Amino acid sequence: MKFFSLAMLCSLPVCAQTLHPIEVQPAPNGRNGALSIELLQAEGKEPVALQWEFSFPESVQLDFKGASTEEAAAKAQKAIRCELLASRQGKTQTVRCILAGGTAAIPGGPIANLKFGGARPFRPGRYEVQIKKAIAVMPDLKKVALKDARVEITISK
Repeated sequence: MKFFSLAMLCSLPVCAQTLHPIEVQPAPNGRNGALSIELLQAEGKEPVALQWEFSFPESVQLDFKGASTEEAAAKAQKAIRCELLASRQGKTQTVRCILAGGTAAIPGGPIANLKFGGARPFRPGRYEVQIKKAIAVMPDLKKVALKDARVEITISK
């Protein structure tokens, strides 16, 4: 049986805010795992919109069109949209996500959920998924850069 597991490698706040990949829900045969993203922040520093990029190897299939909001973002009535960026050099893929809508601030907590699975043909191993180039837009429309974060996904038989 194949499965996914997650180990947090790093995620430290910058300007008291960061996006934190928090869990993977494994599924039979290495399919339909779920990556949940949490917004960590200092009270009173809630953004009104977020943008980030996922960078991941071609061995992992990220269901970016199936991205959904989680509790904190839904509470603020935000919507999420993710798109695959044009292929860059190397063997990684990049997906950019935007979480926005309305003027309500996004409270700390779970904000997004993305499904993933192993690409076919399935190759067991460890794969890194990175969150990079994250930006928080504050109520005064100032942009705040967030610290990069990453998780390691292990695909096993």
